[in-house]
Amino acid sequence: IRNAQYDGKNLSFSLNNESVVSEIVLLSKFNGGNWKSRNIKFHSSLLNIPFLRNSGDIVKLVATNKNGVNSSPAFIFLKKPITVSPSVTIDKEIISNVVLFHLKANGVFTKTPSLGVREGTQDIAINMYAVDLNEYQGWYSPSTVLLGERTIEVNAEVGGKNLLMSDVFLLYPIDPKQQGEIYSYDGKMKIQFEKNSVYKPLFFSYTSKQNEEMKSYSLYPDDEMLDNGISVSLFYPKGTNPNKMGYFFADEGSWKFAVSKLDTSKLCFTAVLSRTLGEVALFTDSTPPRISHFKVRGNSTPIVQYAVHDDFSGVNLNDAKLYVDGMFIVPEISEGGLYTAYLQGLTSGKHQLKLIVKDKIGNTTIEEQTIRVR
Repeated sequence: IRNAQYDGKNLSFSLNNESVVSEIVLLSKFNGGNWKSRNIKFHSSLLNIPFLRNSGDIVKLVATNKNGVNSSPAFIFLKKPITVSPSVTIDKEIISNVVLFHLKANGVFTKTPSLGVREGTQDIAINMYAVDLNEYQGWYSPSTVLLGERTIEVNAEVGGKNLLMSDVFLLYPIDPKQQGEIYSYDGKMKIQFEKNSVYKPLFFSYTSKQNEEMKSYSLYPDDEMLDNGISVSLFYPKGTNPNKMGYFFADEGSWKFAVSKLDTSKLCFTAVLSRTLGEVALFTDSTPPRISHFKVRGNSTPIVQYAVHDDFSGVNLNDAKLYVDGMFIVPEISEGGLYTAYLQGLTSGKHQLKLIVKDKIGNTTIEEQTIRVR
């Protein structure tokens, strides 16, 4: 639906494809009230609909096709609602090889907002479509040639007040037939990709935020499967001891330790993201793992049980090692993570148990016990 307006008696509008429209849904309400709707069968001459002014301050028109699919709504304001301190947020979502822009207001968009993207010297106008009174969205197909910065310009009217705003974002095309590298603006992150790193061309972007220790980087799109993967290097400050540092990947809301390679000459950790992009960061982990339920049962054939815990980098199953008199013992491990070792063939007398647990960073906890076999 386009060019929707009210002349005091009739609602008028145009359609970009009249032949597929079966009906028009007309909704109206007063500011702060609830929508009242009626469905009107559509025919080619129905581009003007009589409307009484006392039926509402806001009109919403939706076209429905013969398959029951609705168009984006069009709004007409007979009386504009007021917003005292209007504001608009600009959100971006990379989906495959396009960018979806979301504009969200703290009030009502009283005109269709305009959004333009500047690519180098070219200005591109993005068609914006209403989602609701306070939200619009539009699709942008980026250039596959331009690397880096794009500028967004938004002109909006919220609650009858004009707003002008701008934003800058970064976008880099990665093609499966090409190789290359990309540095973040602060120089603390490097992306390196070889041929066949991705299955199909994608547009890479990132955002960063400062954590208590260091920056984390969110790499987009984070929902596209990678082919051979992309190497991501994170640099740590000169003078920092990297021995207690680790590379972490955010997975389902929590940080997980990632296998990486340390290069002390370049002051960086490098990991290959082989599945998808996502959020990465370097963190220090100086807290050793914990041992719990370390107990021995039985006299002639002792049974040793224990569990290990680590709240950050984690512990590999084979990094909880039990020794009896210096000899390594292979335990059984239950689904719940309880280790059980059966000490068979021990001679009568005292024996020394030693449990060494090391987390993925290298922090170590040691517990010892003396047992007596009868």
